[in-house]
Amino acid sequence: MLLLQQMLGIDTGYEIGMEVYVYTNNYYPTPSSLFAFFDVATGTGLAGQGLDPEKWTMPAYVSDHPYMYYNPTGYITFTNETGSTVTLYGYVVANSDVSWGLWAERFDTPRVLAPGASFNLQLTAEGGLCPLPTPPPPP
Repeated sequence: MLLLQQMLGIDTGYEIGMEVYVYTNNYYPTPSSLFAFFDVATGTGLAGQGLDPEKWTMPAYVSDHPYMYYNPTGYITFTNETGSTVTLYGYVVANSDVSWGLWAERFDTPRVLAPGASFNLQLTAEGGLCPLPTPPPPP
């Protein structure tokens, strides 16, 4: 509930920073997945990116599933500046100090990025995503 309030811009008195990461291991997230199960991409252009709570849209319902979009007029861009080809299997959203994951989604098909190639992610939060284990409540 606290996460949803943050995404809607409701002042909770407790700030949850969020970051999105792309991951490179051939892993299928489950509701019991931990952030540590994901091999997040590293290197210039592929590191995690912070998410601004002000850029989430209000929820809309499609086929009884709530959807929220991040930055609906644009994308989050990841660029492979590592010098090697990288295969991305999905993304995971974590709190900003990476102590716990919030949700994850595996791509339908892996994204293979040659050096210098970019990938645009349209981030959504919807009822069908794989939530990760609930973190402990804030102090």
